[in-house]
Amino acid sequence: MTTMRPLIYIFFLLTSTLGYSQNDSISLEDPDPANRTDEYEMIILDGDTLLRNNITKELYNRNFRKVRDRNGSTIATDWMNTDWDTKTFNPYGKADFNWPVSIDFLKENFTMPVDGQITSRYGWRRGRPHKGIDLDLRTGDNVRVALDGKVRFAKYYGGFGNCVVVRHNNGLETVYAHLSKILVKPNTYIYSGQVVGKGGNTGRSYGSHLHFEVRYQGVAINPEYIFDLDISKALHANRLFVDEFWADPRKHRSYKKSNIQLKTQPLYAQQTTPVQSLEKPNPPTNTETEQTSLRKTDSVEETLIKQQVHVIERGDTLGKIAKEYSTTVTALCKLNGISRSSVLKVGQEIKVK
Repeated sequence: MTTMRPLIYIFFLLTSTLGYSQNDSISLEDPDPANRTDEYEMIILDGDTLLRNNITKELYNRNFRKVRDRNGSTIATDWMNTDWDTKTFNPYGKADFNWPVSIDFLKENFTMPVDGQITSRYGWRRGRPHKGIDLDLRTGDNVRVALDGKVRFAKYYGGFGNCVVVRHNNGLETVYAHLSKILVKPNTYIYSGQVVGKGGNTGRSYGSHLHFEVRYQGVAINPEYIFDLDISKALHANRLFVDEFWADPRKHRSYKKSNIQLKTQPLYAQQTTPVQSLEKPNPPTNTETEQTSLRKTDSVEETLIKQQVHVIERGDTLGKIAKEYSTTVTALCKLNGISRSSVLKVGQEIKVK
């Protein structure tokens, strides 16, 4: 009996050790992929997959959405859920982006809000900035939305009077102020040419007119750089490169039209198209004056080639940029002092060589 006790002890010791080893080996096996769906999120910022935590989950829900097109699955800014606020005129606060920015109109139809003549332009006026275009109308005339979009703000707002703000698929917002009556409600998707209200004289206004603004993340841009409001009543181009000059009313005068020199963003063959923009219409023909002014200055594409930089657009990834310029992601990261997981902002310039 005395001899058996050590043997029994050794037996239990061995079986417990083996059991521990088996359990340990099981824990090292890959979990069922179905269980991993609650731990990972496919947020493609630079072509890689990021481990999801509460922060990235919130970022995904607020700022991005998956887009499937002919080039596969990419991530595009979900403008309809970014700083969406139906109670605040400008929910963005202080501008938090870098100029210049690229604005796409690849599948957009433009409608003049009203047929009246321009009575006051974007620019400095009587010692203060006038951040929009005033169009003549009679009280009760229909006011139409310029582009497809979603109503974000629709109520009385200070000097603007009865006011409607519509957000569009490319991140722009258009403002329709001094209305006598509002005919749309927030969170409603509307289409170019749809009536948003009746013209009027509410708020700080001296006579019936429409105050029309174009804004990007809360910053007003000269509408005449984007739309031809005098002759063709159409978009100037299907993609525009907007710098800070066109967002500074101090550099323009409300009593005369600014000299429009368009900077069109180069279209790279490998780029994905924006949300709801799988086909692009032919851009309007520039006037002879505009063509002459464009020939006198370097195009944006020529400038980028000289400087060897790339301007980030929606859908860009480090992997895609590296392929386009025949380099590597590692080289891009080292050249720009960034990591593979760095967030690429629209309008940001990165060195490619």
